[in-house]
Amino acid sequence: KFRTYFDEEDDTREDFYFHDITFSDNTTSHVFNKFIGSETGPGTREFTDDVKIYRLADLVLLKAEILNAKGDTPLAVIELDKIRSRAGIVDYSGEVNVVDVDAAILKERARELGFEGKRWFDLIRFDKVSEFVDNMKGVDSHFFLWPISAN
Repeated sequence: KFRTYFDEEDDTREDFYFHDITFSDNTTSHVFNKFIGSETGPGTREFTDDVKIYRLADLVLLKAEILNAKGDTPLAVIELDKIRSRAGIVDYSGEVNVVDVDAAILKERARELGFEGKRWFDLIRFDKVSEFVDNMKGVDSHFFLWPISAN
């Protein structure tokens, strides 16, 4: 499902993130390549990737989200386009309204920050959990949040 987000022509992240493989029975699949590590010997691999808590692309997209929420939608699109441009895809060309730009920001966050532990919280903020997580359809949204300890 994640790979379907890469529907923009010339998005350089797709080739970086995914490695297509063909099995001996000629079936094909792909593996997620973003945190593949380094080969250290025959059949061994060392995973030295640090998990980034925040990185510039995350902050730029958060800024776009905030600007859009404040009604500064044209400025939000400028921030969104900074990330799209760096990824090799064309500038946003959809409707410049809060709903459509929110959808574009959410999609861009999925593509840019895939497997970095951001998606769940993005879906909560955008009130889209039930739309994107099938087994959460019909579940009351207070169950989406972690409880605060009484201590």
